Amino acid sequence: MPSPLYKYGVHYPRVVWYMRIKPALYRILPSFWHRNRSHDVRNVANSIPAAFTVRDQDVATLRTLLKQHLSAEIVQTQSSLAQSHTFTVLSSNRLDFQSPFAWHTDPVSGHNWPNKSPYHNINFSSPPRGTDVKRLWDAARFHWLHWMCFDYIVHKQEQLKTGIVEELKHFVAQNPVGSGIHWSMPMEVGIRAHNILAVLSLLQFDIHDRDLETLLTYLHDHLVYLVFHLEYTRHPGNHLDGNLLGLASLGRLFQATSIGQKALAIATTHLSRELSRQVYNDGVTWEKSVSYHRLIIELLSLALWYCPEKDNPAHADTLSKAREFLRSSATPLGHSPLLGDADDGRVLRVRHNTNYNVLYDGLCSSSLRNCKNVAQVFALASKPFSTPARAKELELNNFPEGGFVVISDEQFHFVLDVGDYGMNGWGGHGHNDWGSFAVTAFGSQIFIDSGTGCYTENPELRDSLRRTAAHNTIKVRHLEHVEFAGMWRIKNEARRYTHKSSLHNGNAIVSATMHEYEKRLGVTVTRNITVSSSQSNREILVHDVLSQTDAARVFLHLAEGFEVHEHAELKLRGKIGDAMVIIEAESPIHLEDAVHSPSYGVTSKHKVVYADIVGTSHMLNICIEKGT
Repeated sequence: MPSPLYKYGVHYPRVVWYMRIKPALYRILPSFWHRNRSHDVRNVANSIPAAFTVRDQDVATLRTLLKQHLSAEIVQTQSSLAQSHTFTVLSSNRLDFQSPFAWHTDPVSGHNWPNKSPYHNINFSSPPRGTDVKRLWDAARFHWLHWMCFDYIVHKQEQLKTGIVEELKHFVAQNPVGSGIHWSMPMEVGIRAHNILAVLSLLQFDIHDRDLETLLTYLHDHLVYLVFHLEYTRHPGNHLDGNLLGLASLGRLFQATSIGQKALAIATTHLSRELSRQVYNDGVTWEKSVSYHRLIIELLSLALWYCPEKDNPAHADTLSKAREFLRSSATPLGHSPLLGDADDGRVLRVRHNTNYNVLYDGLCSSSLRNCKNVAQVFALASKPFSTPARAKELELNNFPEGGFVVISDEQFHFVLDVGDYGMNGWGGHGHNDWGSFAVTAFGSQIFIDSGTGCYTENPELRDSLRRTAAHNTIKVRHLEHVEFAGMWRIKNEARRYTHKSSLHNGNAIVSATMHEYEKRLGVTVTRNITVSSSQSNREILVHDVLSQTDAARVFLHLAEGFEVHEHAELKLRGKIGDAMVIIEAESPIHLEDAVHSPSYGVTSKHKVVYADIVGTSHMLNICIEKGT
């Protein structure tokens, strides 16, 4: 916890400097900050740094791995979709971005963003209904151009290279520095710069001199912009990490220039600070979202790879713990549980899965630091996810600072959130999901989390999916665990939570207490969970205790496709896949339709079970067994 002296004597002045003063200086004297651009570009064009120098043997290795991990047919199919500007962004929906590429038009609503307005005058947080700027931002991360690069590497067709360069030049022409929606978010500027640089590396910078000069000049514009637009907010998170990735990669490219050296120094300093701030000692990142945890680790790992201190033992230890949480929380299906927000964002998207919540090792692997150049990074990122081996007996992994508990065996996976609501109680990307859990057993999801839906496109949907009743938890009266104050904040910083866990006689036991109702209602809530295992079934006993009698309700969200076979007053029995599920409660069980979001921008229906608490305690007994 930062001290008051740190907050008011050091941290907040930094916030004002980075978020107010430096951007103002950039806008007042833009030509002054770009004065060395031509000299710097010539310097780089004559000597490409080793990290971006892809040798023929690296290309040959990547070609082999692409065929092995993906197949030439998949590469060609994805490349064809990219060339037609019809591809997926963020979610599993395929969108048409028109030809020529409509860089300022929402492909769903048709809303046109102003392309000549100064970047700081664009309000992207309150767009017309049905519009989501993230669709255009994700397209501008150029994952789709990477598929065209892979196709070029596999099939060596010169027209592909020509097409790739023309697409980049079209973007440059349509998005001059400082104008339009694509310069309004520094995080996107950083990731985009990195991914354009990755395209040039995969092409081995073997393009026409005039085109190379145009693109390097554009990257230099990104670099100067990022130096003046660090998203150093009161509670820095993945946005700052995206800035640092751009600074680190571009700083490495322009390392022989003064602006490049400055960028590397900024990135190195902030990366050390953010690794210790954003990643708890147990490896969980402080945004309280498993999806964003994955993104943050990709951003920090890649940014460090470009920095001189990439082999720092302290950094390696921090990232190792973060990877362990990612692998521990992964379901046996190779998915990340949808705890907290999930916008499906990635730095590099090399797999072709329509479900972007499917994991892959790639950039979250400790092998990243052994890569010598960008081609080797892509080769690593193309590897499919290897599901962690689970023991036959129940195992318990506790992440006390992050507030997660994972209980698993070879056929069962249970992940429980009993921590704060993100960023040390500030909010961030956490949901009102204290005490909520996601369960996978015998090859099927059983109990699910709500997901995210979207952000600005439909704020009401977002709020409904992060509220208490959208999770497998307990709600007292009509009140939320914490009240929201906008898209990514809660009204009062919430930090009071405790939990303990243990394995006893083969049973996993967790006890957690939540105090967020205490000030408003004088009620504390304790959730006691016991998980037991036998050869044919798994039992979950959920015992909720209130410190005093009050109106309360518990919820269980059944996975989509769950078939209800019996619904009695105190018992519900059903099946999904090979799993038979019996739920027994101490008060009448109700069953209703509900909505969840399996991936960003996508909603689907499922069933929710709820029961009212009579008195000060309530017991749920859940038995999951493998069907025949």
